[in-house]
Amino acid sequence: MRGTAILDRFELMGRGFTRFIGSGWFLTIVLALFAGSSALIAMSMKMSHYDEWWHLDIIRAYATQWSPRLDNDEVVPGMGDVQFTGSFLFHYLSSFPYRVIEAVAGDGFLTRMLMRLGGVALVTGGLFIYRQALLLILPSKAIANTVVGAFAGLPLMSFVAATVNYDNLLFLLSSLVFYGAFKVIRTDGVSLVWWIWFSALGCFASLTKFSFVPVFAALFVYLAIRYGAAIIRVVRSRPVTPPLRQLVAPVALFVIGAFFVVTRYVANLIRFGHPDPSCEIVADEAYCAEYVVWARNQEFLATFEPLEGSFGHMLTVLVDGWFRGTTQTLSWVGVREPGFEYLDSYGSALTRPLLFITTVVVVAFAIVLGHAISERFRAPIMIALGIHAAALFYLNYTNLLKYGLLFAYNARYFFPFVPGLLFLAVAGVAIALLRTTRRPHLIAASLFMFALLLMTQGGGPLTYLFAATPEWIHEDSPVTFLVEWGMRLAHWLM
Repeated sequence: MRGTAILDRFELMGRGFTRFIGSGWFLTIVLALFAGSSALIAMSMKMSHYDEWWHLDIIRAYATQWSPRLDNDEVVPGMGDVQFTGSFLFHYLSSFPYRVIEAVAGDGFLTRMLMRLGGVALVTGGLFIYRQALLLILPSKAIANTVVGAFAGLPLMSFVAATVNYDNLLFLLSSLVFYGAFKVIRTDGVSLVWWIWFSALGCFASLTKFSFVPVFAALFVYLAIRYGAAIIRVVRSRPVTPPLRQLVAPVALFVIGAFFVVTRYVANLIRFGHPDPSCEIVADEAYCAEYVVWARNQEFLATFEPLEGSFGHMLTVLVDGWFRGTTQTLSWVGVREPGFEYLDSYGSALTRPLLFITTVVVVAFAIVLGHAISERFRAPIMIALGIHAAALFYLNYTNLLKYGLLFAYNARYFFPFVPGLLFLAVAGVAIALLRTTRRPHLIAASLFMFALLLMTQGGGPLTYLFAATPEWIHEDSPVTFLVEWGMRLAHWLM
């Protein structure tokens, strides 16, 4: 009886802890810690090894003109195809703040630092919007905040947010796309306004990065199959349309987004036979040869005899090479020195094994326990993740057969879809605990504390701080002293 009383007391404490996790204070702390840690990296590191130089060079090129279309010429050497690619929106939009910042601060580290802080703001905003989207599925602030906290704590997340790259804008837009999709579902498909918002945001996400195109198409097909008849009936039968003020913004954005989708992807498909053609199809070989990625692939092609694929070989690559390699990049951080010399790290000896095990557990929980979430919400999450994973693996595997090397796979490519996966896992566990145990809050609080313990082995900025050396830090960084203090803390923890 005494033991039971003690456990009951701990259960009450667990309830209080759960209420705190679901509070606005906890969310504010998570977002502030994430933004602060990302800003620390943004204000200290040299050029990020995640193609930051490439993104900045294209932004500089756009900053010399007002048109949203560059030309494949000597103005942008070494950038690959910039004229016909549909993945242009981030660079074009970023050119406008860059013009102002560069005019005031010059083209040095301060400008790069401020551009990075803009990326931190994009991802932080995306975290908040994703939280709002998850609340449309299940009105549990504790679960939604836990998902945001877990995702923000991924070792790579702060580092990518601190890098100038289009993945940050894609994360914000994808959170809005899922919010729009869940709004369509929540309204049973009868809201014309949310159909237009979803379509407009999907166009802009697709114009940020081509990899989102099949995801958006799959989500649209899913919603059309499930709710298309409902919205058609509404449009046909309702004599009064939504108020004009509700339609102006989404319709205007949809028209703009659809215009660029047609003039980029559809035009490319008609003219070149592919919505995102490779460089040699749209430009001459001399121009493409200056792009290091294209030149590298040509070297592989010239020296490697193509492989013959098989189902067994594909399965081995999928499990032992691609999946394991992708999870290991969850902690891959580094900087690029002049001359393409890289300084990088995967964290401590424990970081990668823990991330691999955690990923396997999360995926298993999402698949097995995620069925507690309504199928109408669960399906779009799994469809988006599945389509993206299949498309990326297909690209990587065919490149392996063609070039003899498995490359261009990275955990950051999955960031727009990971919050949904985490939600299915966390919500599934929470619902299972409520249904099967007498003290669900005590167990949930214990699991939460265990997750915090795991995060001490590289979560948030710790992997960067553990790996960084003075060679990683830019000489003009205004926060060198903070980084040095953080390095000591990271080495003490890890």
